[in-house]
Amino acid sequence: RRALWPVLGLLLVPCNVRGPGPVIWVVCDTLRADALSVYGAPPDATPFIERWSRESVVMTRSWSQGSHTIVSAPALLASLHPSSHGLQGDDDVLHPHTELISEALGARGYATFGAIANPQLRPRSGFDQGWDRLDAPTAWRDLSSAQMNERFFQWRRRNWWRRRYFALVWYVDPRAPLQWT
Repeated sequence: RRALWPVLGLLLVPCNVRGPGPVIWVVCDTLRADALSVYGAPPDATPFIERWSRESVVMTRSWSQGSHTIVSAPALLASLHPSSHGLQGDDDVLHPHTELISEALGARGYATFGAIANPQLRPRSGFDQGWDRLDAPTAWRDLSSAQMNERFFQWRRRNWWRRRYFALVWYVDPRAPLQWT
C-alpha cells in the first residue's frame, strides 16, 4: 500500500508544475498607469486589463529606465541600464554582444517568438538576436492590438506541440482584449 502513494502523488500534480512551461511577456508601449482601472482610473476604462489583472501579478512600484522605447527596451530585454547600452535614438544599434532574454531562453531550450509593433525594436537596431521568429515592422505602421494578437496566435497554432516557449507581444495600441483560445 505505501508504495502506491508516491505514484499517486505524481498523478495529482498539475502538468504546469512538472517543469518549465511557456513564458508569455506582454508589453504595452505608450500606456500610462493612470489610464488603467487597475491603478485607479474609472472601472470601465480598461475592462479587459482589469479582468486579466485578477489572475496576474500587478506591480505597484515600478519605473521605466527611460522616457522612450529605444532607451527603455534594452533595460527590459537585456537587463541593461541606459548608461551601459548607450542607445538614444532611432539610428542607434544594440551591441551584438548584448544578450537578450530571447537568446538566454533559447539557449535553455525554449522556442522564441516576438511580435513587436514598435519599429524602434526592428532587426536593423539589433533587437533580432535570439528569436526563432520575430515579427517587427521596419517603419511606423498602424498595427492594432488585434493584429498583434493574431500574429501570436498564428505562431502558436503552428507550434501547438511546443511546451516550452517564450513569446513577447509588444503592443503600441493596447486596446483589444487578449483572448486565450
